This record gives sequence, C-alpha cells and structure tokens, in this order.
Amino acid sequence: MNWQTICLFTDMILKPAHCLAFFATIFLSNFIGFSQERFNPSLLNAPSKNGDAVAQKFVTVEVYEYEKPTENAIILKNGFRKHGFVNAKEWLAIKDSVSVSKVQIVFSKYPIRNGEYKEIYHLLFNRIKATIALDSDLNTEEIIWERVWQTNCENNTQVDQLFHGVVIHYKTEQSSPVIKEITEPVVEEIVTKPPTNTSQTNTPSSSVKEERKMSPVLEYMLNHPTTPDALRETASELTVDEAEALILNYYRSEGASLEDGPITDPVVQLNYMYELEVFSRQFPESKDTVVGEVLDRHPEWKSKIVINDWTGSMYGYGSQVILWHLMNLENSGISTITLFNDGDNKPTSRKKIGKTKGIYTENADNPAELLELFNEVMSKGGGGDGPENDVEAILAALEDAPDAEVILIADNSACVRDISLAKDINRPVRIILCGYNPEVGINPDNVYLAKITGGGIYTMEDDLEQLNAEIDEEGQLNAFSDGRFKLSSPQCFKDVFYASAGREYSLDNARWNKKDVRILEAGNLGLGEIPKHVYKMENMQSLNLEWNALQEIDKSLLKLEKLSELRLNNNRLSTLPSPLTRLRFLEHLYLSTNNFEELPEDIYQLDFLQELHVAFNDLTFIKPFDSRVLRIVDLQSNKLTAFPSLENQESLEELNLADNQITEAPKTLPKNLTELNLKGNQIERLPDDLSGYQQLKKLNLQGNPITVGERVRIRQALFNVDLTF
Repeated sequence: MNWQTICLFTDMILKPAHCLAFFATIFLSNFIGFSQERFNPSLLNAPSKNGDAVAQKFVTVEVYEYEKPTENAIILKNGFRKHGFVNAKEWLAIKDSVSVSKVQIVFSKYPIRNGEYKEIYHLLFNRIKATIALDSDLNTEEIIWERVWQTNCENNTQVDQLFHGVVIHYKTEQSSPVIKEITEPVVEEIVTKPPTNTSQTNTPSSSVKEERKMSPVLEYMLNHPTTPDALRETASELTVDEAEALILNYYRSEGASLEDGPITDPVVQLNYMYELEVFSRQFPESKDTVVGEVLDRHPEWKSKIVINDWTGSMYGYGSQVILWHLMNLENSGISTITLFNDGDNKPTSRKKIGKTKGIYTENADNPAELLELFNEVMSKGGGGDGPENDVEAILAALEDAPDAEVILIADNSACVRDISLAKDINRPVRIILCGYNPEVGINPDNVYLAKITGGGIYTMEDDLEQLNAEIDEEGQLNAFSDGRFKLSSPQCFKDVFYASAGREYSLDNARWNKKDVRILEAGNLGLGEIPKHVYKMENMQSLNLEWNALQEIDKSLLKLEKLSELRLNNNRLSTLPSPLTRLRFLEHLYLSTNNFEELPEDIYQLDFLQELHVAFNDLTFIKPFDSRVLRIVDLQSNKLTAFPSLENQESLEELNLADNQITEAPKTLPKNLTELNLKGNQIERLPDDLSGYQQLKKLNLQGNPITVGERVRIRQALFNVDLTF
C-alpha cells in the first residue's frame, strides 16, 4: 500500500493536498525521534551464548595498523585485552555539544592459531558495556558501530605497540543541523500518474537550500520522474541534510513492502539505490565520487568488467560502481563485478603469489545478490597486511570475459602483492585511482600495472595514458619521466617483505638463509670488507654495517636493489659505489662519522630518499636534492660555511646544522620545516623579517654570538617557537 492509497482512508482527517506533508513528517520523525537500541543489555551478559548475534550488529573492518583520527573524534584508550577507559572524562566534557556518527572498537586480530582467529567475545561485550555505561545515548541504531581488527600482530611485541580502545567520531552541532518537522501544507494538489519520458538526469536540484552539494545519487533519486512532485517541493524548503533524510526515509518506506521485480523497473532501481546509498554512508572515507566521474568521462568503454579492491577503506567505492550502473542502466556496459579481499583472512605466511584467493564475481544486474556479497566478502577478510592480490583478481575475471574492458578500482595506498604476474594480462587495465592526493603522488605499482598492460590511470581530474616509464617484467620501474604526476614514496617492498616469512638475521645465520633475509645485522664486527655472500641476499631490505672498519664498498652492493635502509655509520668511508641510483628504493641512508669531504653525486639523485644522516664528516657544501619526500637531514659537525640551499625541499621537516661554521641564516626556510638546529655556528643575527620562520616548532641557536637585544627581538617575533640560546 503506497502513500496515495493511504490518503484515501485519511480523507476525513487530512486534505489530499496535505497528505504528503503528513507522511513526510512521519518519515522525519522516525529518522530523528524513534531510534532503537542497537544492543539489548540483557544479551550482553552471556557472551558465549549471544556472541554471534551481537557481532552481527557491527560493521567489521580489517586494517594493517589503525590510524588514529586527528580531529572530530575522542580516542578512549583501553589497552590490549582490557576494557576500562583511562580518559573517559574527555568524552563526558563534550558529549552534549556534538552529534555522534560512528563508534569504533579497535582490537588486534591475535592470536591466530592453526590459521584461524577465534574472537574473544567476552572482551567485545565488556567494551560494549563500558562504552554504553559511559554514555547510554551511544546505544542506538542511528549510530554506526564498527569493530576494527588490526592484523600487523604476529607476536606479543607487535601487539603491545598497537592501539586498543574505543574511538567516538562526532560532528559539531554547527555541521549537523537538526532536521525540522514539516507542519505546513506543502502542495495544493497531488497528481498520481505513471512515469513519463522525461529525461532521467542527475542534475542538481537548484531549489535545495544549502551550500553543501547533495549526494549525486540522491540528486538523481530526487529528480527522477517516479519521485512525487510534492516530495521535490517539500525538499526545496529544506537544507541539504534535511532533504537527504526526507528522500532516504521516503524510499525506505516504499522499499519496505516492495516485492522483487525486474531491475529494469525504475521503482526497483530506485529502491536498490536507496539500499546502496545507506550502505556507502557507513564508509565516509570513500566520500569522493571518483568512480562515477571517471565512468561518466568514458562512454567509449562499452563492454566492461569491474574488479574492485574489497578491503579496508575501499568498501564505499564498490557501492559507487553499482550505483553508477543503476543510474546508467541502458548504456552502462558493466557485465560483472569482481570483489577481492586478499585471501579470506588467510595468514600472511600462507599467501602465495597467484594463489591467495578471496575472489568473488557476481552479475552486475543482480544488485540484491551483490549487496549480500558485499557483506559476505567483507566478513571473510579485509586484506590484513597491506598488499593486495589485484592481478590474481584481474586474471580470474578475464577468464569469463576475455575481450572486455578491464576496470580496476584500486586503492592508491595499497601495494600489489602479485605485481610480477602483470605481464600475463592481455588487456589494457584502466585503473580508477581511489584515495589519490597529487601532493603525495601515485603508487609505483599502479604505474607499472598501467604501463605493462597498455592501460591508464584515471583520477578525479585527469586521464593519464601512454605513461612515460621504463619497466622490466618483474614488477619494477627502471625509469620514470612523466611530468604529469609524481610517484609516491615506494612502501611496497616494505609492506611485502617485512610481512613475509624471514626476518632479522645475524651475519653467521644469514649465510645459510640468503633468500629469506630481510634485515641483516652486521654491525660492530670489525669488518674490513663486506663478505661476498651478503651480495647474494637479493631480498634484503635493511643492511646494518655500522661500527666496522670499512674503507670502501664493492660495487656488488648495487645488486641489492630492494634495499630501503642502509646503515654505514662509524666506518672509514670517503666514497660509495656508483651508480648508487641502482638502489632506487633507498629511503634511509646513514653515513655519519666517516671521512666524506663531499657527498657522492648519486645521493642527490635518489628519488625516494626520506632520511639522510651525514653528521661528523668533512663536508664543505650541500646541493639541492632531487627527492621530493626528504624529511630529515642531519649535517651536524661538518665544515659548512653557508646555509644549504634547501628552500625547495618542501617535505623537509627536520634539519640539523649544529657545530658547523655558518655565519648567516637564510631569509626563508622550507615551508614544512618544524625543527632547525643551528647550535655552535657563527651566526650573529637572524633576518629582519622572520615571517619565514613562523612554521618552526623548535629552533636551537645555542653557542652563536647573538647579543641580548637580538635574543629579545627573536623571542618577540617567534613567541610560539621553542627557542634555545
């Protein structure tokens, strides 16, 4: 029974013109005033009996390590296997002035025995009870509750370093307007008629009164011919938040009694769109609309299959795919959607390249089955350790559609576990890049995948095709010269190799486990040369040779192309093998306390260098670096007479120039520099204009010949900076 029919029975009470306003009021009242308890308190006393039922009340998310939010959230700390809060007062102080959107309970997925994790329900129940006892208003169906499982925990030491607790996400009252009741008549007449041939567009409704734009999906639903004109008129008098609530509640009511029908039925489409919109709103981290933007730009992609990373922050983007498909049903061209979750909760040690599994495919015209599949695949695993099995999923999807356009919905922050298999893909891969920030750059794995398949990378703004990059067949970029974007710092080897079998070895033990070595500790052994078998440890990522007697290093070091960290402090080196750029993934380089009079030229050309430590050498000058991710430079106790020209190193955060012979400070500093150590130089005065120093948090000028009057001026100008004289 629809609202028009109900109006016939209420004609004695309401005029037809007022009927929709009445029901809109009911919808909104339901939305704001009659929320149900999410957790029945009586069930929380029997975790063994009710564990599965209560767990179903959560959205489950798996992450490698939980990143604590920096704003609009209160972080209540528990500790591992504890449920009491150590800072409950922080929430009580603000709870009455904010609106809660989500509660997260953060665990470690540990221990895993025989390849399986058995959840400790009594801990989950205790944390729920502690949260509700703190604030009973949190126990409502209107608030999303998530249990977050961290997977970077293969031993007790790792677990102890992770965060465990409850995180309450909120909006301020200013950003969350209260929905008003509709009490005035809205229309003079309700006209009931079938849908016309009016064009189904998703043009924004110009009458909705709010600066924030309405969700594109809800704009489409609002402007759809089957949506009653009276509802549109009502929405025109509301804010965006209120209008969105009205639309969602209308279709929630319509869909409650709707029998399954063909997907071509517009009403069926709109009700599935309602369900998908509600699903996607559980994942605000997927708030950008890159999927729809890119698909709208490329109508030439006729017959296509979509492969969707179904881990962590990617859930909302998957719902965007189906929403776009429903909004463009006649010309969509999407035949199947494949979800992959990197192994169905499989332990990292059992994830084999090309055989990781956790791949599921469904027909795109079955939204009901896809919604079920969303939750099923989500419950089976959220990726765990970081790298994903993108290529395995692409190859599986192509088995049933070998000639289709391949669309990969990819997480820019995740590496591709099976990138070495990309050469087996015989179709161009169109990568829609999610979570992309131009300032951070594009993950090298995505560049490689697009290049080797002849595909492209597609962002909210750009179509990046015919990439200028040189590659090999093992999943590595040999050279990159595309000026349209920059590469992000390549964390991929770190994610893959640190998480796999084989950890830290001493020099003696490593001899017999060359391929398993990821970290080699060979410091303080009195070595005059590096043993030859070290150069055969091709998977090594971190090499420590500190406190030895090395005067030179053989060129064979350059065979260790996966090195991310090289520690050579406290030796007798004055040069390094060339070209050091062969170590293209080198991020951390330690050369302090050696005999360098100048830096090898190759060091300036390391694209991904993040930390450089060259203290206690004999350097007299420093040039700008090519790296755009350089964060820390330590040049203490050298022979520098001038401040290095580093103002364009925008990522630089810490610079140590203590105990040199610098006489003049620069007028400007790198814009993100927060710590500057100039102790023990010959600086008498800082620039007259100190606006270029305001971003600093710490500035050490101890041991410089600065007068008392100059110190007073500096303190007045930099009153927010931690100064040391």
